[in-house]
Amino acid sequence: MLYLLGEGYKETDVERSTPYQVLLNSRCGDFPIGLTEGKGMGSIGGSFSPEHVLSDRNKKHLEICNVTWLIPLCEDAVNQSSELDVQAVIDTYAYLHGALPEVIKS
Repeated sequence: MLYLLGEGYKETDVERSTPYQVLLNSRCGDFPIGLTEGKGMGSIGGSFSPEHVLSDRNKKHLEICNVTWLIPLCEDAVNQSSELDVQAVIDTYAYLHGALPEVIKS
C-alpha cells in the first residue's frame, strides 16, 4: 500500500504551487520512502532507502512536509542494518495524528 505521510510547501512558495510529499510504500522493502516535488506531469520524485533519506537534502524535504519524526525510525533501520519497520512508521503516524495515514490509490 502507498501511504501519504506528509505534504508541505517551501516558505518561499507563497502561491503554494509546488507541493512536496513524503510517501510510504509498504511493499517496497529496500526503498520504502517516496519523496516527490510538484504535481501532475511536472512532478519529480523517487523512492529512497532509509540511509538515503538521512542525507541533508532529503532531511530538508522531511522538514518541509513536517515529517521529521521519520528520521529516528530511519536511523534505527540503518544502525541495525535492516529494512525500515513499516508498521512502526504507521503506528508513529497514528500516534502523532490520531488517525492512520491516508492511503493513496494507484
